[in-house]
Amino acid sequence: MIYTPKIYGTCMGSARAIKLSLDNGDTNTYMYKAILHNKDVIDTIKKKGISYTEELNDIPDGSKVILRAHGEGKDLYEYFKKHNIEIIDTTCLNVTKIHSIVESKEKEGFSVLILGKEGHAEILGTIGWTKNGILIEDEKDIDKLKDLNKDILLICQTTINEELFERVSNRLKNKFKDHNIEIVNSICKATEKIQESSVIVAKKVKYMFVLGGEKSSNTRELLNKCSKYTKSYLVTGKSEFLKILSTIPVNKKIDVGFTAGASTIKERVNEYIDIYNFYINYIEFKKRIEKKMKSFNKTFVSSSDNDIVKDSINRFTNLNCDGKYIRSFLINLGYSLNHKDSTYSDYLSLAYETFETSILIHDDIIDNANLRRGKKTIPISYKDDFKIKESIKFGDDIAICLGDYGFYKGNLLLSEKYGKDKNYSKLMSYYNNVVLSTIKGEILDVYLPFNDKYFDKINNLDNILEIYRMKTSWYTITGPFILGLILGGANNSKIKTFEKILEPLGIAFQIKDDILGIFSDTNTIGKDSDDISEYKETILYYYAYNSEYKDELLKLYGRKLNKLELDKLRELFVSSKALEKSTVMMDKLFEEAKNGIDSINIKDEYKSILHGFINYLELREK
Repeated sequence: MIYTPKIYGTCMGSARAIKLSLDNGDTNTYMYKAILHNKDVIDTIKKKGISYTEELNDIPDGSKVILRAHGEGKDLYEYFKKHNIEIIDTTCLNVTKIHSIVESKEKEGFSVLILGKEGHAEILGTIGWTKNGILIEDEKDIDKLKDLNKDILLICQTTINEELFERVSNRLKNKFKDHNIEIVNSICKATEKIQESSVIVAKKVKYMFVLGGEKSSNTRELLNKCSKYTKSYLVTGKSEFLKILSTIPVNKKIDVGFTAGASTIKERVNEYIDIYNFYINYIEFKKRIEKKMKSFNKTFVSSSDNDIVKDSINRFTNLNCDGKYIRSFLINLGYSLNHKDSTYSDYLSLAYETFETSILIHDDIIDNANLRRGKKTIPISYKDDFKIKESIKFGDDIAICLGDYGFYKGNLLLSEKYGKDKNYSKLMSYYNNVVLSTIKGEILDVYLPFNDKYFDKINNLDNILEIYRMKTSWYTITGPFILGLILGGANNSKIKTFEKILEPLGIAFQIKDDILGIFSDTNTIGKDSDDISEYKETILYYYAYNSEYKDELLKLYGRKLNKLELDKLRELFVSSKALEKSTVMMDKLFEEAKNGIDSINIKDEYKSILHGFINYLELREK
């Protein structure tokens, strides 16, 4: 069960800061330091064309500046006024009130004590409204005080601990009994309410995920409060969240809670819940299908088979496991939309995984690949076994046979398990169309680089996207999900709807793959990056080719590169803006898929899983 508190996420001050920035900022606007301690917020604002800087010299005269919600010192306001820089002041109104109090009280002759954390943005800003403000971090600092004015003011950072404030207040009153002491509790009530509400949840769950910025004091305090009652994790980003999930034994039966600090956009919490929903369903399915795949692989050989045949097929089954099983999961998810018992679709998943292994084996021959799923490819395994020149072609020949064997072994399983199913004919028709589409995409993927390399015929963007659509989108995303739908008895209208939604997602998946292929290392992705040596026509290549860096690109592309050359090519993709343009296209396609999922009429549970799946694809590193 997943729980969230009644109160969590952006307080009024944080929400106001975000709105002011988005409503008033433009391409002539500079955010001077982080308006909130939250990377998601900063990235959201930067997407509007607003620049980020921590240097005053970067902000030109006559421009606009966003001042952070934590507040700034008085001198900074005077600086911007002098340079004719328009201020978009997102300072929290509670903090502004503190500034007013410390300034006026000091003028009245008070010694001003400010309780807070040294170096914190809010403290720096508040002290900047005094001439002689004294920072207090704990009771020990009170003991060190001497020569204070008769009148003393104690005020505090809005996000400090209430217990600490009480202890410091009592110590101050006890030490300076003959002084006039004014104590102003300026702790933000919103953060208190978030903490109180979150603790209620923490008391009834096994794990608590606290979302917020690493430098956010209110988030840290929230984490401390929750940690008193259950195992709690500070989550500062989605990639980190996936890493945390991979280290703890989560499943559908475990109760977990999500909360967020006052600087975290409340709606963002739903994205983390989506990731969690996807993850627990995916991991549960993956464990089940891995076990069934091991059993299925044992059926590939029989005791009557020739020993040579047994050895060859065992090489196939060695590859026909240890995959990510994403396609299988999509089959299962598509089928689950109409059926509670989704295990019936597991045979379809096994057949599809075997088809995937088969086509990857053929792909490895085409690409002269050495690694697949972190293991030697079949041609390389034979080459290393026999250690003679002729074994290279021999390995390719056997691999072709094994790829063909896998295709038909998968088809045989489908006929055995679903031959009497009323949806069998429609299932097999669609299944074979997915296979045919994948092969057509492979033909283009082989032909286009050849045409470009030897006949200097650069292909247009539409041709490259057609490869992505046919070879990747249908094979990896659309095909598997729709097959699950068909087995579950979905009508043609629902099939068409999901085809339209999922196709952009599949193309985005391939662009991500292209980027990882260039910018990740072989050990991370578990396969060779052959795009360069095989002269693959990718989106990255297309944009770099059509730039001023074309000549440099052609000197490097189409051959094996050493590390220095690879680094140079990576820099070229950045300098030519090929990476930036590819990423923009990918992000738009991911967003299109998200909007499509929001528009369809399915249970919220499945919308959440699909959204989590998209987040997973965006975050993946291999």
